This record gives sequence, C-alpha cells and structure tokens, in this order.
Amino acid sequence: TNTVRKDDLAGIFRPTKYANVTVLTSGTIPPNPADLLSSQKMALILTNLGKRFDLVIIDAPPVVGLSDAPILSRLAEGTLMVVSTSQVTRKSAKTAVKRLRAAGANVIGAAMSKFAVNKFDYNYAYKYMNHQYYDYGASTPKIEGKVDDGAGQPAHAKSPAFRRLVRRLRSAVGGFVDRAKSAP
Repeated sequence: TNTVRKDDLAGIFRPTKYANVTVLTSGTIPPNPADLLSSQKMALILTNLGKRFDLVIIDAPPVVGLSDAPILSRLAEGTLMVVSTSQVTRKSAKTAVKRLRAAGANVIGAAMSKFAVNKFDYNYAYKYMNHQYYDYGASTPKIEGKVDDGAGQPAHAKSPAFRRLVRRLRSAVGGFVDRAKSAP
C-alpha cells in the first residue's frame, strides 16, 4: 500500500545498518491486496525501483492460499522460492511451483530453510535432498498477455544484476542446482 497509494517513494524508504541496502515496507494491509499488487501502477513502481537500485528483492507471503506471491512473481525477473523444510511438505512445494508457473513466474530455484542436517545420515540426506529438487525454470510456460513494465518491456526482461545474482547462486551451491535438474 505504501508504494501504490503514494506518489513520492523517497519518503517511504527505510535505512538499514548496511550502506547499500534500503528497505521499503508494505504499510497497512488493504482490504484487497490483490487489486493493488496487480495494478499497472505497481508494475510501473517496480520498473522505477529497478532503475534506481541494482537489485530489488520482494519478500512475499506463502504461495499456497494467497494471491500475493503469484501476482508479484509475474512482475519480477525471477522468483526464488524459500521452502521451510520443517513446515512445508513436498506436495505443497510442488503445488506452489505449479501455481507460480501458471501465473507466468520465472522460477529460478528454491532455497531450503530450517533444514536440520543432524537428523539424517549422509547417504539418506543426499538421497532425500536430491528428490526434493526438480527443474524449476528451464521450461517455464509463457502466458499470453503477460504483464509488462508499462514501458513495453516484457515482465521477464533480464537485468545485469539479475543475471549476476543467478550466477552467484549457482556458484555458491557448486552447481548443485544444475545437477539437480537431471535428478529423478
């Protein structure tokens, strides 16, 4: 609501203790967040933020049960799904990926959180983890009439900062994401 209801974005940014990190909070929750998030003004705001900052990270609520994440994922260059392994089942994670893809998201991968390695021995954990990953982004379906940024750019135009982020993620995991694509 902060971004869509105000014309002056400069007054709603929050400083952090890190020199190159700025936070923009959502503000009060409106009666129908989906209307605000899917508006053309929201697309324009994200485009303007992309011009002002090297990288824009949007933290959205869970995919299943709410419309916020699928709507925002259409406007983003890429979607990285964070899966809480202590709370989310494999079936729910797959449902979330399907929902994001149906919305036109460019799902670039997933990150596991709250994973307790000490609960598994090495062999079991390796097999278990391999079966948790599947190909997220290689064959993302394209939806006709996809939202653009208001300037005629496709919603999934790749900025240099986005490409650097994907390269860093892949190198940080030692290519595990790429190897996991071929896992059964």
